[in-house]
Amino acid sequence: MILEDLKILDLCAGTGNISVEFLSREAGTVVAVDKNYHCYKYIRKVSYDLGCDSEIRVIKADILKFLDQTAEEFNIIFADPPYVYEHHAIIAEKVFERNLLAPDGLLVIEHGNETSMESLPHFLFSRKYGNVHFSFFQKTAA
Repeated sequence: MILEDLKILDLCAGTGNISVEFLSREAGTVVAVDKNYHCYKYIRKVSYDLGCDSEIRVIKADILKFLDQTAEEFNIIFADPPYVYEHHAIIAEKVFERNLLAPDGLLVIEHGNETSMESLPHFLFSRKYGNVHFSFFQKTAA
């Protein structure tokens, strides 16, 4: 997948390192969402300091509420909630119920060993790196 000129959604953005990484690869624009005020403020400061504040929109919000309210469509949605988060599956459900992925867009949810996402609709595959799992979903998947 070519990363140029895409619209990216970074859920549970934390320090914004994933958002900045996408921007460093000329991915286009990023919407970074985190409910923690300190994370929100930090991402705004870092993006300003790096000169990429015009390419990133930082939103302080609960991610499930954000998914319920947005009508935007994204090429890539990356979610990195806490591993003990009990709503990993709800993230995927809301993304597809609300048609938030562009055609052939990807949803990537990071999670721990105890979370299984293989049975969810639109699941493609997962990758494991140490204790970290990434589950990939796509609208066009059966």
